[in-house]
Amino acid sequence: MVRVILSELARCDLLDARSYIENDLQNTVAARKVVAKIFKSMRTLERFPYAGTPLQVSGLDTDYRVLTSGNYRIFYLCDEKIVRIVRVLSGRRDFMRVLFGVTEDNQ
Repeated sequence: MVRVILSELARCDLLDARSYIENDLQNTVAARKVVAKIFKSMRTLERFPYAGTPLQVSGLDTDYRVLTSGNYRIFYLCDEKIVRIVRVLSGRRDFMRVLFGVTEDNQ
């Protein structure tokens, strides 16, 4: 099995997601369920590190892979021994800008 490591940014992303759902949407139960589902998806990477889709930017391959969990995307890097979760972003977020600083204007 592969070891899964969360970056500090990914940890913050999860806390932000939980806080948003709990506080802004006033739904503590949903917040727990969403975060639990994301962790369950991340645990599948222990056995299947290449389960996510390879991420391409402007038609070019990157080292990133992406795994979808509900409305969230888990962005990670992997090899045969370690999966490093880099970010966990809402599907509504502009992941190109967050991960690479790429916007529509500079593509």
